[in-house]
Amino acid sequence: MVYLNLIYSLFGAILIFGIVVFIHELGHYLAAKKCGVGVQEFAVGFGKCLFSFQSKETLWKINMIPLGGYVLIKGMIDDEVYEDEKDNIVPEGKSFDEISLLKKIFILFAGPLANMVLAFFIFFLVVFSYGDPKRLITIDEIRDDEFIVGLAPAGSIVSGVATESRLIEAIAWPSEKDFFSKVEEARLSSDRIRIDLDWIGQRLGPIYYEPQLGKSAISFRVEPQIDNIFLSKDVGKITVSKIGNLNLEEAPLTQSTFDLLLSEDVKIVMKDRTVFTVDRPELIEYIDENLSIKDVFSIDGMTFFEDLSAISSSQIEVQYQNSNGKKDSLFVERSELLNLFSFMPKRTEVRGFDLFKISFSNTSFAAAQIFGFVGSIFRFEKKALENVGGPVAIISISSQVVKQGLENSLTFLALLSVNLGILNLLLIFIPNLDGGRIMIEIIENFVPKSKKQTVKKVTKSLLSIGGYALIILFLIITIRDIGRL
Repeated sequence: MVYLNLIYSLFGAILIFGIVVFIHELGHYLAAKKCGVGVQEFAVGFGKCLFSFQSKETLWKINMIPLGGYVLIKGMIDDEVYEDEKDNIVPEGKSFDEISLLKKIFILFAGPLANMVLAFFIFFLVVFSYGDPKRLITIDEIRDDEFIVGLAPAGSIVSGVATESRLIEAIAWPSEKDFFSKVEEARLSSDRIRIDLDWIGQRLGPIYYEPQLGKSAISFRVEPQIDNIFLSKDVGKITVSKIGNLNLEEAPLTQSTFDLLLSEDVKIVMKDRTVFTVDRPELIEYIDENLSIKDVFSIDGMTFFEDLSAISSSQIEVQYQNSNGKKDSLFVERSELLNLFSFMPKRTEVRGFDLFKISFSNTSFAAAQIFGFVGSIFRFEKKALENVGGPVAIISISSQVVKQGLENSLTFLALLSVNLGILNLLLIFIPNLDGGRIMIEIIENFVPKSKKQTVKKVTKSLLSIGGYALIILFLIITIRDIGRL
C-alpha cells in the first residue's frame, strides 16, 4: 500500500508538471500555426523518445525525462541545422524570420499567455466547485525588531492594516491581496504601516512596521480560516463553540491558532507586549514565583487567571451544541485534538459574474507575487534565494500536494502555471527563455540591414551560451533540490 501511494503521488506530480509544460508549448504551437509558421516538433520532456506520432506537418513526442518541453519552430534556428540534424525534414509553412516583429512577439508571448489562461480556468473551476475560501494573514516569524514598534507572537492574525502617512483607510480583516499590496506600497515608499492584530481572541497591538527594500523584519503567511467541525469518536461530527477559553464564535480559527492551543509550551504576553514561553506543567509555579498577575496581558488568549489549571493541564475542554440544541462539553487530550478536528476552510458560495471577478483576481494576485519574488531575487534577499527551486523541487512539492486532495492539487496546478509563464517572461537575461528571446527580436528589428548577418551570428552565439548557462543553472538547482529531499 505504501508503494502504491508513492507511485500515485509521483504520477500525480509528473502529471501536474506535464500539463503546465504542455499548455505552455501548445500556446507557442497554436500561435505559430495562426501566423502560418511551420512547426517541426512538439515535445513534452527531454531525452530518449518514449512515444511519438507524425501528423501532417509536426512530429509529436513524449520523452523520457519529464522536466520540461520544447517546440521546434521553422526559422528560429538555421535551416541547415534542420537538414543536417533532423534527417532532412524541413517543416512546411513560413520561416520565423519571414514574419513581422509583432507576429514574432505574439508567438513568443503565446506560451506564457497560455499558462495564464490555464491558471484562470483552473481558479474558475475551483471557485465554482468548492466556493471561495476565507483566508487570513498570520505572523509567521519576527526575525528582526529593528523596524518594529511593539512585538507580537507568531500566530497573531492581522485584523486591520493602514499606511499611515497617506491616511489610507484601514482595511478590516484584510484579504491577502489588500494586505500585501499595502506592505509593498509601504516598502517602496519607505513608509510606516500600522498593523492591528488578533491573538487567540484578544486584541493585540497595534504594531508599527517599517518594511524596507531588501530587508524584511516580519514574515507573514496566508492561512485558510478553519471550519470548526470536531470529529469525536463518541459524539460524532459536531460544531464547536469553544476550545478551552477560545470562543470560536468571536475569534477566527487557523492552523496557527491550533499550534498555540496545543503546544507543550504556553505563550505569555506582558502588558508591555513582550512575549515569552513557559512549559505548561510549570505555568502555575512560574506565575506564582516570577510574575505579578497585574503585569500579564494574556495567557493563551485568557485575561482571567482564577483557574490556571485549565491551561497547564494535558487536557482541553471542548464545548459544543448537541443534537437537542443544548450546550455540552467533553475533555480531550491536547495531543489528540489535532487528529479529531476537521481542517476544511470556511467557504462562501460564488456564482454569476463574481466567478470571473474572483478567478481573475486570484490569477493577477498570483502573478503579482511572482513579480515581487523576482524583484527580491534581484535585490539578493536571502529568503528569496533560498526559495528558488527547479523541476525536482516542483515534482517533490507536487507529490505532497497530490496527497491533500483534488482541490489543493488544482490550486497548485494554477499557481505553477502562473509561475512558469511569468518567469519565462521576466528572466530576460536568459536569451533561451521567452522574455530573453523577445528582447533579442526587438533589438534585431532596429539593426540596419547591412548589420543583420553579424547580429544573427551574435544571436546564435548568445543562444548557444545561454543554453549552456541554462544547463549549468539547471544542474546546480537540481543538485540542491535533491539535497533537500
